[in-house]
Amino acid sequence: MGEEKRRKLARDAGNDENCIPGSHGPVQAEVVGIMEATLDALRAHLPGWQFTLFAFEPNGSRYNYMSTADRPDMVAVLKAFVARNSEMEAIDKAMAEEAKGHG
Repeated sequence: MGEEKRRKLARDAGNDENCIPGSHGPVQAEVVGIMEATLDALRAHLPGWQFTLFAFEPNGSRYNYMSTADRPDMVAVLKAFVARNSEMEAIDKAMAEEAKGHG
């Protein structure tokens, strides 16, 4: 893998623009291979679809993503996903509080 592609895949989690704290280094070659194979399998089974795959370590110190979509399209879908799930989180919380009040 070329250095430019490696830099694109590796994100600096310590950067203030990112939400995951900690340090981050270049993506490991074995992770790239697995992620590429996963995207290849998805493309083979769901032709015409676009995919973004995120992989992150449980401690939050490293995360990587690959996408078949153009970045603006991926960002738009992620924003919609976050907005929808934020709404659902608020609904779930309100329903849990309501259930506690009737118990």
